[in-house]
Amino acid sequence: MRYSPQREVIFNILKNSHDHPTAEMILKRANEKIPNMSLGTVYRNLKQLKDSNKISSHIFSGSHHYDGNMNPHHHFYCKKCETIIDIPIEYPIISKNLINKLQISVEGMELSLTGLCSDCKQKTGEKP
Repeated sequence: MRYSPQREVIFNILKNSHDHPTAEMILKRANEKIPNMSLGTVYRNLKQLKDSNKISSHIFSGSHHYDGNMNPHHHFYCKKCETIIDIPIEYPIISKNLINKLQISVEGMELSLTGLCSDCKQKTGEKP
């Protein structure tokens, strides 16, 4: 992949973001550094970055969100405020017994949890 100043800006935005932005959010941030960048340019560069395993994408509530954190982790999506929270992997979720029973070979796993974040849960008065 050849060097591109647009790709570098997009990649740096994602490496320094923890909110899992959409392409439109990335475009807005990128235009602060490179005015007049188009949404098409953002999408092309996101595809190249994803294809080269430098970023990942996830779908929440029908929208693609991009992630520059390539360390293994899962996600929680708040259905009320639409916040996406990284969840570190501390315990194996799929047991070796299940893998052996299904006779499968697991090469990767992605878990997305959906519900209410602690702030939204507190605002609704929901008890723990």
